This record gives sequence, structure tokens and C-alpha cells, in this order.
Amino acid sequence: MIDFIICEKAGKGKALKTRKKLEKRLNELNVGYKFHVTQAPGHAKKIAEELCEKGSEIIVAVGGDGTIHEVLNGLTALDKIKFGIIPAGTGNDFAAAANIPLNPLEALDLILNGEAKPTDFFNCGDKRGMNIAGAGIDVDILKQFAKAKVIKGKFQYLLSLIHCLIHYKPYRLELTYENGEKVTKQAFIACACNGKRFGGGIRISPNSCPWDGKLELVVINDMKKIKIIGAFIKLMKGTVGTLPQCELSHIEKITIDGKRSIQIDGEIYDFDGCEMSIVSNKLMLYR
Repeated sequence: MIDFIICEKAGKGKALKTRKKLEKRLNELNVGYKFHVTQAPGHAKKIAEELCEKGSEIIVAVGGDGTIHEVLNGLTALDKIKFGIIPAGTGNDFAAAANIPLNPLEALDLILNGEAKPTDFFNCGDKRGMNIAGAGIDVDILKQFAKAKVIKGKFQYLLSLIHCLIHYKPYRLELTYENGEKVTKQAFIACACNGKRFGGGIRISPNSCPWDGKLELVVINDMKKIKIIGAFIKLMKGTVGTLPQCELSHIEKITIDGKRSIQIDGEIYDFDGCEMSIVSNKLMLYR
């Protein structure tokens, strides 16, 4: 039996079309399954918790990075669960990092015929993250995106990004590294990355690997406004690491001190101090 948790509104209706394709293939193969449809934000987490309590063995998130994030946070029996992902969102950023096919039937075949493998996630305070956690302009972009009254999508995200670049002011970030070193940065953005990209394809950390036991910390320090456009172009090309203002390091944990809004897999949370740490060999993911 495979339990699918689906946000049918994900990907502007893409998830609903995906469900129909999956059901057809599952019925053809005579595979036992059940779809559990989310009704509101946070419902996917609750469904995952209930399925774990009932002894489900395979739980599959059908949707985008937000659905994956919620389901991950609801998995209460990591030692007994195998996790699957069927990409059906707008961005599907983590699926790309984990080499999961964007074609839903190919992703299903991976679950039916492949093996679940150890895959990293990270803790950020009392939340789990699969892809990227960040503080800085990425939070402001998401807040601006949430205000949009037009149909949301990659284009609206780009407009929100441009708006925030125009009104950019540096962010004061207090970081404590795993060796105990404390630093204060005037930064553009700071991200702890398990995945490679966010925002539907912005490659902030192209060298990240979600099964190497490390997070890649990407800190882009403050810069003059005249240089922001050039930095943005490098960010889109996946070459942001070549910027002189960019600091890259492989870490197992990092602490952001003080009150701060942090985005985790595109969801915004408020913390009063927050440690981010990698978790390895706990989650079994079909990839």
C-alpha cells in the first residue's frame, strides 16, 4: 500500500492532472494505493502524522516544495517510513537537486521499481527542512510575493525579486559557526543549503549534494547598489560563488542569533535564535 499526500492546488492545477495519470498507471499495475487530499495549509503535516500512527510504510508527497516540506515535518517514524516525491509544483527545486524525474510517471516508476536511499535533511529550530533555509533578501521576496494580487507563479516571483532588489538595504546577521566563532555580517543573503536552488530555478548553491552529510553555507555580503544587477545575473547563471562578496563553506551546523524571520523551503517562520544542523542517515528517500 502506498499513501499519497496531494495538494491538488499545487502547480496551478498541475497536481490534479498528475493524480489522474498516477491513478491510471497504478490501476493498470494493480498496485494498492490511497490518495489523501490536503484541505488547507498545514494539513499535509497532520495527514503524515496520522499515517505514521497507523503504520504506513510508504508515504509519497505529490506537489511542490511546500508540500514536501509539510510532509517531511509530519513524519514521526523515520525509522519505519520510506518517503517518495512526485514533483507537481511550480518550482520543484528539491526534486531537481535529488535527481527525481519531473515526469510524474517516471517518478512513480522510481518508487515502484527503485530503492529508497539515505538522504539528508536539516533541522532549523523545531522545524525540518529539505531544501534551503535562508535569511535576508529571500525572506523579503517571499513576503512581497505573498502580497501579489495577480496569479502567482515564476513570473510573479521574478517581479517580487526585482522589487526587493530596487529597495534593497543590507541585513544585519549575527552568526555562530560550529567551531564557536561569532561574526556579525552586513549581508545581502545567508543560506544554509541542502538543495541546489530555490525560487523555481535560482541556483544559489549548484555544488550542494543532499546526501553528503553537509550543508553549504552561502553568505553574500553587502555590496553597492550599482553592483547588484551584476550579482543578480551571476545568481541566475549559478555562478554566484565567483563574486568577491560571496563566502562559501561546508558545515554541519550554524546558528543565527537574535530575532529573525527565516524561510525554510519557501515557508517563513519567526525565531528568536535558531540553530540549523544537518541530519544524515535518518530519512530513506526514493531517488
